[in-house]
This record gives sequence, C-alpha cells and structure tokens, in this order.
Amino acid sequence: MKKILALVLARKNSQRLRNKNILKLKNKPLILWTFDLLKKKAIRNLFVNIMVSTDSAKIKNYARPYRFLSPWIRPKRLSGKNISSELAAIHALNWYENKFENIDAIFLFQPTSPFRFQKDVIEAVKIYKKKDKQVISVCSKKTYKFKKNQINGSLYLSPVDVLKKFKTFKKNGFEKIKIQSYSRNIDIDTANDLEKAQKI
Repeated sequence: MKKILALVLARKNSQRLRNKNILKLKNKPLILWTFDLLKKKAIRNLFVNIMVSTDSAKIKNYARPYRFLSPWIRPKRLSGKNISSELAAIHALNWYENKFENIDAIFLFQPTSPFRFQKDVIEAVKIYKKKDKQVISVCSKKTYKFKKNQINGSLYLSPVDVLKKFKTFKKNGFEKIKIQSYSRNIDIDTANDLEKAQKI
C-alpha cells in the first residue's frame, strides 16, 4: 500500500499579494478553504498524515483545531521569497521521515487554490497509484490567466524518490489531470485573482 503524505506550504510574506494566505475569502481566511477540504473523511483517508509547513504563528494556530501536524515554525532560511516550494517540501519531508516513517509520495496543496473538488484529489491519487509518476493539475481550456494545458497550481503529487533526486514537482513526463471548471482553475497570487475568486 502506497503511503502518501499531504503537505500544505504557507508562508506569511508574499510578494504580489501581501499576506495572501490569510486574506478573507467569503469571510474565511484563504488557507481555511484548503484545510476544510483536507478534513473531509474521504480525503483524510488517502493520507498517512496531513502536515502544515509555515513560518507564521497565526497559520500554525489555524491548523491546530484541525489536528493537522504542524510541529514547528519553518526556519527563516527556508521562508524567503527565493526559496522554492520543492526545498521547503523536502525539508518537511525529511523531518517527517526521521520522526515517523518513510513514505512513498507527497501531495502538495497550495492555499492559493481555494475551489478544489474532492473528486480531483481522489483522481490524482488513483493516477499516481496506477502510473507511479508525478501527477499535476492543468487547466483544461484557456482562462483569463492560464493557457490550455498550463499547470494551474492546484494539485502536485510526486513520488518521494523523484522529488528528492530532481528537486522538482514538475519533472518532464508527468501525468496530467485536467481541471475543467473556471472556478477550480482560480489561483490567487494577485489582487486581480482575489477579485475573481470573490466574485465566484
């Protein structure tokens, strides 16, 4: 049986939209949209654990009622604007494997994609288990932000050995999961993106 760790990466400082992970979307901090998806039984059962890596005490406190694993404040050296998601993910992954158990894959959830569907997460896991390759969500058609088949930031699922060896969630040859609806392709990085999400 494949052991998959769910990981939420959430920095407190962001460049284009300040503090975007805790900005309100329909009276709820953005990050809680992802947390509320992950707490669903059908989703939690896919993973050996759900971990939150953040340099924000506020975000860490948001994770507490969900009983997600958020054991520390991420070091400053791994929280700057030039630090990749991959480096932060590998840091969390190494800590988890040293503390608990080795895992087979890591599923990255970025808080900037608030309108994910449960069925897309389940489908991504099915594809990974069948293909044993990285699975990434892409936009099924052109939107205001993405071209057709462009990576939309919603779902990244990677075998651990691939992530550690190549230091990327997007190695050539990954499997695509196509996200159909306009709302599920929203990725909030700018004020314009947030406005689109608020209208939805």
